[in-house]
Amino acid sequence: MKTTYKQLLILLALPFFSANAQNKTTDYAVVSGKITNPVEGKELKISNRKENKNITVKINSDGTFQETIKLDKPGYYSLQYVKSNLIYLQNGMDLKIAFKGAEKTPKYEGKGSIENVILYLKDSLNNSMVG
Repeated sequence: MKTTYKQLLILLALPFFSANAQNKTTDYAVVSGKITNPVEGKELKISNRKENKNITVKINSDGTFQETIKLDKPGYYSLQYVKSNLIYLQNGMDLKIAFKGAEKTPKYEGKGSIENVILYLKDSLNNSMVG
C-alpha cells in the first residue's frame, strides 16, 4: 500500500515540472466554468492564505463565471462552492470547472485540468484513508 501511495505521489509531481517549464510568458491564470442549477445565494470563492488572496467570483444568472488571477508564483488555492476543493494554479493555465448544482464533485477541463484531476483524486484518497 505504501509503495502504491509513493508511486501516486511521483505521478502527481511529473506534470508540475513539465508544465512549469512551458509557461513563462503570462503572469496570470484564468479560471472559468459553469454551474448547472446553481444554489441560490452561494458564492464561488478562491483563496490562498500564503499569498493573502481572497477572491469572490461573480456567478452570472446563467451559471457561468470567469476570473483572471495574477500570480506571482504557482500555488495551491482553496476553491469553495458548496464544498471546499483544493486546486493548483500556475501562470498560463486556462482551467475550466463545471459544477452540477449542489453536487460536490467538480469537473475539470482545459489547460491545467490534468494537474487538478490528479490533485482532486489524491485529496479524495487521503480523506478516505483518514476517515
